[in-house]
Amino acid sequence: MKYEIPCAVIRDVAPLYAEGLVCGETKELVKGHLEECESCREQYEALTRELAEKEETGNKQAEAEIDYMKRIRRYERSSLFLGAAASFLAGAFLPLVLIGISVFLKGGIEDYQLARLQAAWHILFLKMFLWGLAVCGIYFIVNRFFLFRAACKRR
Repeated sequence: MKYEIPCAVIRDVAPLYAEGLVCGETKELVKGHLEECESCREQYEALTRELAEKEETGNKQAEAEIDYMKRIRRYERSSLFLGAAASFLAGAFLPLVLIGISVFLKGGIEDYQLARLQAAWHILFLKMFLWGLAVCGIYFIVNRFFLFRAACKRR
């Protein structure tokens, strides 16, 4: 058999041909040579199997990295909301703690103070809500600040 192109040249061009990076004329020459030469065809088939395995391994690795990043993101999001809920509750009960400390230090609650609390309980709940929002907002700001700093350090 007589080949137009030497086998060494075909073996050098085979990776480019396998990835589809050769132009039309070169493509036809390599294709014709592979149809005629069995040893080059076997090497080309081995090369294409190897490339397919590498691509499959790369795809699996990329999917694993994406899944890992999704889990990290889910963890960050859940910890953010749990922390926000905890900080809201801590802030909401802060007025009650302050009232409790003053009552404890005075040795009890006076009748007029109890009457004021009963008449203005809605104001106490409003204060609790606002304190909860304030502490929750501070938590969000601090959390985002530290996450931003950590992201900047990674780059």
